[in-house]
Amino acid sequence: MQCAHKNLATSDLLLKGELLRLFYLLASTPGLCTEHTVSTESRMTETLRPVLTYIQKHHSESVTIEQLAKIAHMSSSYFMSCFKQNFGLGAIEYLNQVRI
Repeated sequence: MQCAHKNLATSDLLLKGELLRLFYLLASTPGLCTEHTVSTESRMTETLRPVLTYIQKHHSESVTIEQLAKIAHMSSSYFMSCFKQNFGLGAIEYLNQVRI
């Protein structure tokens, strides 16, 4: 019985060691995670590009978050979050900058 327990403990330690080694290799591989991040950011920018075009064309009109979110095919709250995350300022702030 002790032998089986010892083998189980050894197997557990070996598995943990291999997992740690794998995590280290993943973490130390340059560009592994950044490529996905850049790709995701790029897709989000492309999703928001029609909004920027709309703002450029309609900045002298009354523009609402709801209109812009609809153009981006997003809910208003998600749109506001994505816009600010991608461009560093809110959509209305951006609109006001374009108006100036």
